[in-house]
Amino acid sequence: MLYVLVKAYTSRVGSGPFPTELFGEEGDRLRKAGMEFGTTTGRPRRCGWLDIVALKYCCQINGFSSLNLTKLDVLSGLSEIKVGVSYNQADGQKLQSFPGDLDTLEQVQVSFGVFLFTSFPQLVNQTIRPLDRIIALFVEFMLISIF
Repeated sequence: MLYVLVKAYTSRVGSGPFPTELFGEEGDRLRKAGMEFGTTTGRPRRCGWLDIVALKYCCQINGFSSLNLTKLDVLSGLSEIKVGVSYNQADGQKLQSFPGDLDTLEQVQVSFGVFLFTSFPQLVNQTIRPLDRIIALFVEFMLISIF
């Protein structure tokens, strides 16, 4: 078994395309709740919704067989979660796979799945369990942060 460890949202440092990036209060909320700041510099990381297209590509090229989803508690204060489920070109045509170049990635428009919930168990059942089917990998473990 080859496991991949993935946060329940996406974060990154530096510049470049980030299709599911959140700006303003939404991004700040994820950043603060997930403690997404550089260890050495303290600089804020860029945060956004979970990007299923990028995750599927990562799993395919690396041969992962199972998924461990972390930091679910970061999402628990939200009433709505979005998950980037597909990329579309500017003309609305759906891309069949992850783009092979940065120019295309920078231009994609993301189609989001929207999940509404009122409790943590509902978050797991309505949002996380469908990932098994979407990614075609078994979500083996779901973890929360303890701080």
